[in-house]
Amino acid sequence: MIGQEAKALQKSRFNGPRGEDGCISQRESRPDLLDNSLPERVHSVVRGAPEAMLHRWMIGLVFALAGGAAWLLAFAIDRAWFEHHVAMLYLWPATPNFAVLRAVRLFLALVGGLLLLVGYWLVVRSRKPPSRVSIGAAARVGLAGFGAVVVCELCLQWYASKRPRTINEILAQPHSRYGWVWKPSRSIVLPVAGRQIRWSFNSEGIRARSENQQFDRRRPTILFTGESFAAGHGLQYEETYSALLESRLGVQSVNLAVNGYGLDQAYLRLADALPEFEKPIAAVSLFLPLQLGRLLQDDKPRLVLAAKGDLQLVPAASGPFSRLRLRDILRNQIPYSSDSNVKRAIDLAAAIIHASAAGARSRGALPLFVFPSYGAAPSQQRPEAPLADALFKNPPVPFLFVDLDGDLSLPGDGHPSPKGADRIASAIEQALMGIQQ
Repeated sequence: MIGQEAKALQKSRFNGPRGEDGCISQRESRPDLLDNSLPERVHSVVRGAPEAMLHRWMIGLVFALAGGAAWLLAFAIDRAWFEHHVAMLYLWPATPNFAVLRAVRLFLALVGGLLLLVGYWLVVRSRKPPSRVSIGAAARVGLAGFGAVVVCELCLQWYASKRPRTINEILAQPHSRYGWVWKPSRSIVLPVAGRQIRWSFNSEGIRARSENQQFDRRRPTILFTGESFAAGHGLQYEETYSALLESRLGVQSVNLAVNGYGLDQAYLRLADALPEFEKPIAAVSLFLPLQLGRLLQDDKPRLVLAAKGDLQLVPAASGPFSRLRLRDILRNQIPYSSDSNVKRAIDLAAAIIHASAAGARSRGALPLFVFPSYGAAPSQQRPEAPLADALFKNPPVPFLFVDLDGDLSLPGDGHPSPKGADRIASAIEQALMGIQQ
């Protein structure tokens, strides 16, 4: 009896299904071995293989896409691309260092190549994406991504609470129409560009000689508007070009400029103030190319072009995600604009400039735009000349370039120095006399 059982067992071993190498397959002949003889950890590896394959394939795909994007960027960002999409709208007046730009392109190419190799290795190792993915595996991947976003946002919020406050955060307050205005009835001394500057604002939130100064609506008045260049960032009030013109021409100067204003905010301040003064002589607006980039930011009330080409005021972005730091960086702080956004900003700026000129003329005031420039080149050779043609020439709006090279700018700051403000005042004085004649 025992001999018969031994023969049967031997027969089953040698007559079972054979594998590719001709050997007997123990799994096929004895299926109970897979379930009962292998350790449990081996089963867990077998069951987890599709999940691990999914993770490798997804990570590899992310690496490959990032590498491809880095390569595309490395080949795209030549000098013309950088000036058009970045420098003009966001970095002016800083002159980009193109030797550094070439190094950045090389770095992007190397990093892109490395990311592509890593991504290719991960994707090939996973062979192909699994045809069936468990809900748990997909949920874990999604949860990890969500957790990374939350951690990033918390870090940005923490950094924002710890960093030093800016001049605007100290001196300005929110406003429903303009975005922000100077805090009224206040006088304070703050360090700017190595100088101790007194900032005084009257009861209307306008920079003045003192917090008690009031403006006479019946006097001949020049209205000034713009951003920090016009507000006198880094200058005592008496050194600003609006104050210098007041003493030279014997007329009242009202400086409506506020640090950080875009072209639309400056226009709204001017449009609202013009009807309040009985004898406006001129409306002098400062224009900087970086104000084009500010036109595209949605963290403040802003003007947009309606379907018929009219200017329309729309509120700041709202909703549960509008206050997220990460969203603000991605939407408003990254210094890049596509071709369509560059065109949209230029078209909107041209409409605002012409609306500003029309509003000044309707009140009998002379419109004038001041365009600070760096490079001391003839007007037709300036890098800003094509932009000026697009904004001020059709129909013509009076404007002037003012060079601010060397000691005409505050060291390490870029805003006009006292000498620079004096040059701007002299240029405005000559331009106004020429327009009157």
